[in-house]
Amino acid sequence: MKRRSRPIPGMPLPLNNLGVIQLREHHHATARRHFEKAIRLKPDYVDPYYNLACLFAIENQPKESLQYLKKAVSLHPSAGTWACEDSDLRTLKDLPEFKRTVGLEP
Repeated sequence: MKRRSRPIPGMPLPLNNLGVIQLREHHHATARRHFEKAIRLKPDYVDPYYNLACLFAIENQPKESLQYLKKAVSLHPSAGTWACEDSDLRTLKDLPEFKRTVGLEP
């Protein structure tokens, strides 16, 4: 049996997981493509939005990061709790918009 070297089309969970692996390996462009494809396949799947928020925070792009974080929280409110505990988002934690997004401020 030949192993597949590419993700099976139409499967957002494996695409998101591949994105996480690529993000941890500092292959940000590839990670972003995986997350974006997962979103196209399943627009209500919270994880790739959240992971794009992490990616953009790591890349010091707070505006883009907060945009994806807001979407993640709108899909799954507990994403705000995840964000408060996630070291990938540490560069955002003092921003008023971050605090509003995760529910720390009205």
